[in-house]
Amino acid sequence: MLEKIPKSFIDELVLKTNIVDIVSSKIQIIKRGKNFYAICPFHNEKTPSFSISLEKQFYYCFGCNVHGNVIDFLMNYEKMSFLESIKELSMLNGMKIPTKNIKYKKQCEKIYYEKKKLHNILYKLSKKYINNIYEKKNVQVRKYLEKRGVRKDIIEKFSIGYSNNIKIITDKYAKQNKTLVNLLIKAGILYLNKNNTIYNRFVNRIMFPIKNSKGEINGFGARILTKSFPKYLNSPETKIFKKKENLYGINEVYKYNKLIKKLLIVEGYFDVITLFQNKIKYAVSILGTSININIIKKLFKISNTIIYCYDGDKAGKNASWKTLEISLPYIEDNKILKFIFLPKGEDPDSIIRKEGYKNFKIRIKNATPMSEFLFKKLLKKNDLSSPEKKTTFSRLAINMIQKIPGKIIKFFLRKKLIKKLGITKHDQRCLLIPKKYIYKKKKK
Repeated sequence: MLEKIPKSFIDELVLKTNIVDIVSSKIQIIKRGKNFYAICPFHNEKTPSFSISLEKQFYYCFGCNVHGNVIDFLMNYEKMSFLESIKELSMLNGMKIPTKNIKYKKQCEKIYYEKKKLHNILYKLSKKYINNIYEKKNVQVRKYLEKRGVRKDIIEKFSIGYSNNIKIITDKYAKQNKTLVNLLIKAGILYLNKNNTIYNRFVNRIMFPIKNSKGEINGFGARILTKSFPKYLNSPETKIFKKKENLYGINEVYKYNKLIKKLLIVEGYFDVITLFQNKIKYAVSILGTSININIIKKLFKISNTIIYCYDGDKAGKNASWKTLEISLPYIEDNKILKFIFLPKGEDPDSIIRKEGYKNFKIRIKNATPMSEFLFKKLLKKNDLSSPEKKTTFSRLAINMIQKIPGKIIKFFLRKKLIKKLGITKHDQRCLLIPKKYIYKKKKK
């Protein structure tokens, strides 16, 4: 669709939009002469060097040199795509997006407004779930959250709610409001059984809204209060919710961090919430331990330093190794990957409540670098007691190192491998180092 939106429309959209209004709705600005200034939202600074020109409809930071128009600002600050920023500004200005292909335009608009409807209905439901927590009859929910140590202000910050043990709508209401029912089914809240009876997917569950970076609710995670199975239940796949693409807590990370220096990746909703309550406001949860390429790419776009902290059990250790393996092709020289290994039976939620903020910060500071974890894991399975075992170890290590695109980190990993194997400089003319990396003396 990008190629089909006329450049003239994009130019007109930028000219019609007051960049000062957009920026001031996100950050605090002050006027100095013709221009406006602010503390830059894209790097740490004490004095305002972020300049916004109303005349030029342009922003520029004298500190970090970030610059652009209102579209660039939305893309960088709100983490919108180019198309999303165009749609957002078009709606604000009451302008319709023209395309050369009318049929394609209508199709795109239909998808866009369908998603907006789903986001709106989930937002309204979330408000209902929040109100449910404070009803007198739902005292067991409040007691459970108190037992887990979740403060009231944190409940509000994360929009935690409760889905009652009742039908959302009656059969009579369903017949009269088919449009709403179909929307709730599309949003993953209601479902039809084999007999075409409508049921509430989330019954007697604490509801955790899964938001995107803009704060829109894509779906829900839900924890049962009884001993029923499954303990946790996520929204099904919908047009706005893809389990493998969502990160719980990402909206809060953007909201409470001006600059995201690092991200802490955990497994559970309560891990994120308890860490946040204990001043660790840069934790997000993948939905399960099934890490994938899309999530890894997304994480490295948000921050250059990613620290994984899975549960202290066998599944958590296996997940850490799997994460390392599939992360290798995305480790550039400016990317840092680390791991925190918790004691057996502990998770981030339990350990920080036992140890407190200071001790957990030490765990973060002492997180195991990717290189250390890689060699330690390979050496655990392959000792170096014979040439054959050294060969097996070398082959596995080289195969993994070769996947890394960062030239500098790759160089130091090769160097570390050579040291582990006890290879001298004289012996380095082997398969470990490609010939192009070997220095040859010129013949006199």
